[in-house]
Amino acid sequence: MSSNILFKKTGRQLAEAINNRIAFLEERLSYRNQALDDFLNNKDLVRSYIVRTANNRYEYPGLQAIVTAKNIRSEQIEEIRKIAERVNSIEQEIRQLQLMASHLNSDEEYELTFDELIAYGFEANRS
Repeated sequence: MSSNILFKKTGRQLAEAINNRIAFLEERLSYRNQALDDFLNNKDLVRSYIVRTANNRYEYPGLQAIVTAKNIRSEQIEEIRKIAERVNSIEQEIRQLQLMASHLNSDEEYELTFDELIAYGFEANRS
């Protein structure tokens, strides 16, 4: 696809696409927030997570950690880390889109690259 093609959109069109993208992201965020809330509501799991992740910095060579049934599994630690990273990523994208939308002039025309068109949430119009 040619990278020199620009798409002209009004501020109104751009704001509408951005609002749709934000709604989509907020829906995805709600699932991840629920998973994070489920984890945070389990006091023993949170404690184990904090203790085990803090302990990784202070491990001694040759010493093997003894993990009991009460400890959080390594897979769970990785899963929580990934959820937290994705929550942060989605929240950052939402804030960037909100900032963009707040500075648009509805009647002004903007030129967007193909990548920008996708990033702001424009979709193919099907007739």
